[in-house]
Amino acid sequence: MRRRKPIVGVLLALFILGTAGYFAAAKVSGGRHGMWSQEQSPTRNELNAITCPDSRMCVAVGDTAILTTSNAGKTWRSTSEDTGPLHRVSCPSTAACFTVGWKGAILSSADGGRTWRKESSGTTEDLTGIACASTTRCYAVGEQGTILTSRDGGRSWRNRSRSLDTFSANPSCPRQEGCPATITCPSTERCYVAGLGAGIWMSTNGGETWNLQMSDTFGNSPAGISCATQITCFAVGSDDVQTCEGEDACYSTVHLILATTNGGEAWNQQRHAGSFTLVDVACPGTTHCSAVGDNGAILTTENGGRVWSVQRSGTTQNLLGIACPSMTSCYAVGDQGGILTTRQ
Repeated sequence: MRRRKPIVGVLLALFILGTAGYFAAAKVSGGRHGMWSQEQSPTRNELNAITCPDSRMCVAVGDTAILTTSNAGKTWRSTSEDTGPLHRVSCPSTAACFTVGWKGAILSSADGGRTWRKESSGTTEDLTGIACASTTRCYAVGEQGTILTSRDGGRSWRNRSRSLDTFSANPSCPRQEGCPATITCPSTERCYVAGLGAGIWMSTNGGETWNLQMSDTFGNSPAGISCATQITCFAVGSDDVQTCEGEDACYSTVHLILATTNGGEAWNQQRHAGSFTLVDVACPGTTHCSAVGDNGAILTTENGGRVWSVQRSGTTQNLLGIACPSMTSCYAVGDQGGILTTRQ
């Protein structure tokens, strides 16, 4: 049960990052999305995340399978690993890939996801986010304030969780509720984390220390975060807030998109149409971002978040993860392992 908090004192609330998998590939031309149509997928099981080091090669992970494509999503190859659900994936090159998941699982691949090697993480906490700024420098985050760093391509991991001491003191994220997190690293030294202790954190020294940029932004729900540059980032998420007092207190879900253009010194709310529970966001440029969420929701901006447009996905399945290797190509994942494509 998520802890609901009064709206008084709430700084911001982020959209929930989902946990099911539905697949989509988007082609954008002239700044406009076409209609989305479903294509064949090698799995009907949930997919939880996707990453694309270039416009033709992508890796998606889920509860029972890992999918790879090398031809822009026309065909997908499926493999399975005996690790339990995999939650996030990062490929800093077309060869090097890393994925994390259940009970501290970390896998690495040196051949673009065709084969995988199990690495020792040193933790049994669920890992819910990974970001690799290079083939050797990786960061992983998870429940209970877990944060790990690697400087040797995932062969060894160092636990940096103690640098987040304020996590345990944050009443919006009780330790027994886990509070999963996601991470993005626009450089080998600078990373942003959303979700640890219900806040947004940043490190500028390779994970040695972490500074809390926003606190009490959301409860024990995860959030999606993406950075186009070292100082321009977008985050999505949600939370239930109390809107009236008394014994019969009422609550509502707040959905926001947040953006910073100054390295997190200030995070500003973005206007968007509709009431969508967005779950992930990808920003291939400072002006272009796409976000996905529940019930097939897809929102895009081409002006740095001043206006977010609702796109027609052609599905009511939940969309979970999104990756945009360029401003003209995006892929998203969600429920039932489906695959969607769109062209102008």
